[in-house]
Amino acid sequence: MASARELRETIAKNRQALVEAVEAAGGNWDAGGDTGARAVAAGVMRAEAERASQAAAILGGNPVATQDWPRGTAAEAAEAIRQLGAEADKRFSWAEDRDLGKAQGGVTLEQVLQAHASALTEAAAQLRG
Repeated sequence: MASARELRETIAKNRQALVEAVEAAGGNWDAGGDTGARAVAAGVMRAEAERASQAAAILGGNPVATQDWPRGTAAEAAEAIRQLGAEADKRFSWAEDRDLGKAQGGVTLEQVLQAHASALTEAAAQLRG
């Protein structure tokens, strides 16, 4: 079992890989419609806000404000991912190892963090592919 710190580090590393993949998608940003780079980035940003809010709820904190992501260029989306990531990381930073088993709605904090780390990796891979 990974520690809370290790899960946070994995999320941060995977988010950085996503940012790099978004930036690299620049020329293809608007191609692909519902499965293109813009759609993938928007989906993973919604998921980040939801998982950060879910973690906050488990830990007794405030949710992340949601909005319509991303707009504009790939570079603007990459910056939005960084900003959203900073907000999510605030919520994730509250987690300590003893909190990983806490649950809400049948989902533990550990499951939330692991699912998010995986989602970031999958989105980055989809953008690179």
